[in-house]
Amino acid sequence: MTEADLVHAQADLLEKLGITPYLVNQTRSKTKSFTTPGFADMVFFAPNRIVFNETKLDYNEPSEAQLDFQRNVLKGGGIYVVTHSVDELLFVGGTLGIWKER
Repeated sequence: MTEADLVHAQADLLEKLGITPYLVNQTRSKTKSFTTPGFADMVFFAPNRIVFNETKLDYNEPSEAQLDFQRNVLKGGGIYVVTHSVDELLFVGGTLGIWKER
């Protein structure tokens, strides 16, 4: 499974829970990307919250640009999570109380 596959599986979960995910495609090839380096893979809204989800496969760590973006999200009062599976996203949302509010 690639990170892109995992992002899409997580998006499917959110849609089943009635949450609209916004996916951010970042170009990693030689073509120019118009997204901000480090921006999270997915953004979704919960009651009175904005959540930025960076999806990583088990062996990958956030880049320095992603850590910088995380610091800015947290400084601005947002929620930033790094998840490695659909189950982990489900657990994190439950821990934050997002799913039971829906």
